[in-house]
Amino acid sequence: MIGTQEEAADLYWSMLMDDAAPEGWTVLGQGSQRIAVLAPSGVVYKVSIGALGLRANRREVAWMREWRDEGATCIPLASLHEVEDQWGGSTPVVAMEHIKADDTEADLTEVLRLTIAAGVLDINGGNWIVRDGRAWIIDAGGVE
Repeated sequence: MIGTQEEAADLYWSMLMDDAAPEGWTVLGQGSQRIAVLAPSGVVYKVSIGALGLRANRREVAWMREWRDEGATCIPLASLHEVEDQWGGSTPVVAMEHIKADDTEADLTEVLRLTIAAGVLDINGGNWIVRDGRAWIIDAGGVE
């Protein structure tokens, strides 16, 4: 399992109480449903901004696990941490291996094969990055 329950909880509560990432963490990006933040440990965490983000977090990890189980090599390690929320329930927080992009050109063959097979046609530049000439899917929250 990647990431820790403690880091996931730290990010969730900091975003809830302070509307900001904890000190020393780096915001990598924000979409309409989630925000991605790099922890000092080197793990990327994704927390929801609203109710749709909760579903996206669960879907993303499920798809990434399925794709990796099928032998996909363009998927970072990802885990789901259930953090106790302000109502006594739980909120899913994604922990993901941080893949640093570089300036190499991408071979999108595997990314396109996986996403088209899953019925996804939204392959925007925010959903994947390139490292050593390979495209990596870093956002599968929109996959149904």
